[in-house]
Amino acid sequence: MTDVVKAELPQPGDRLVDRYTIIQRVSLGGFGAVYRALQDNLGRDIALKVLLPDVVSNNADYVEQFRQEALLTSQLRHPNTITIFDYGQTDTGLLFLVMEWLDGKTLTEVLKEESALSYDRCLNISNQILKSLSEAHERGMVHRDLKPSNLILCTQYGEPDFVKVLDFGLVKNLSEETLSMRGKAVEAPRFTAKRRAPGTPHYMAPEQAMGKGTTTSADIYAFGLILHEMLTGKRAVDGTDKMDVLLRQVRQPVPPLPEEFRDSFLGKIVARCVEKDPLKRPQNATALLRDYQLNEESRGLELNHVDVVAQARWRSLTDPRSVISDVSSSLKDVFVGRSDELEEFNAIVRKGIAENSGTTLVVTGQTGIGKTTLVNKFGEIFLDKTKGVLLSAAYLPQNFLSFSAIRAALRKFLQIQSDDASDAQIRSSGH
Repeated sequence: MTDVVKAELPQPGDRLVDRYTIIQRVSLGGFGAVYRALQDNLGRDIALKVLLPDVVSNNADYVEQFRQEALLTSQLRHPNTITIFDYGQTDTGLLFLVMEWLDGKTLTEVLKEESALSYDRCLNISNQILKSLSEAHERGMVHRDLKPSNLILCTQYGEPDFVKVLDFGLVKNLSEETLSMRGKAVEAPRFTAKRRAPGTPHYMAPEQAMGKGTTTSADIYAFGLILHEMLTGKRAVDGTDKMDVLLRQVRQPVPPLPEEFRDSFLGKIVARCVEKDPLKRPQNATALLRDYQLNEESRGLELNHVDVVAQARWRSLTDPRSVISDVSSSLKDVFVGRSDELEEFNAIVRKGIAENSGTTLVVTGQTGIGKTTLVNKFGEIFLDKTKGVLLSAAYLPQNFLSFSAIRAALRKFLQIQSDDASDAQIRSSGH
């Protein structure tokens, strides 16, 4: 009769599967433990997560959840998402998951030590959370347990407050694509009807709390509550016990932010994210990231938007011919047929000098017809006739923002470092 070796939690100095040496245990929970360990063949520190032996023996759903965390997280590649290196089971039946080791603190720990964070830190941290979620959402994954304790703040690439999103064990996979690990197709996770409701009450969307189907908008709700907590230093939704919290999530609106935040960019983001109706929230992290991009383009500058009507006074040149000219010392390639435009631009500059006023010009047209060359010539004329300063920046249509190039150039020239929470706004009326 063969002796059955009982699985036990590893101790410092133990080796797992002949390649990982345990250094110390860093945490122990009801279902698993996390260790700092050394990957012997590469000499690097790693985080090693193991499932408790009793759980492996008695709870098939937690075993499946553990496998799901390895399977789905390994599909994600974004720097703001924890990296999975390995997954397996020892000869004694101990399940383990190997991840990158992070020297940092959870957002829970940071908030406990510092309470509310500065507006700029909230903006930076929340932006990174969305970047991680965006990749997951685009792959059809819903995290379902986003909370401060699953967010690590560390220093990486010389950047403080570098965010790592952890614990994808409760991920819901909405995609119908075949999953793979190490290039091989694997069976998607399967759970029994007895599996516990996913999520943490304090960050659970109403539809989660009621046991209804969840989509990526449930992560957006949790994101809004986390951002609310970072700005205020207090949980947005709290109660006497878990059931009380769940009832508040379902029945009561999320308390509004302090007045100083309500009209800020982040204040408006929170208000949109914590809508009780999932259809009224931003539907995924990618949509919110676009808002963050637009906000970054305009931070510190507020332009009064006016409709700009392009008057077709300059004829379009559909078939330009390049010639060599000695007229300009700095611009050698010019196009035939632009004399009218140059003459009109000279007149605009003269009028501006005489009246001490300015004009907005919009140069449009198909790619390759000489727009850049023409604008460069305009800049040369402007500098020759005035004592002005020429600011140059690229305008990308995908930014979905009027005058994004002007904003970027002015912000750089004026060295504006203010944020939405301050009153230091430069206002421009377009003159």
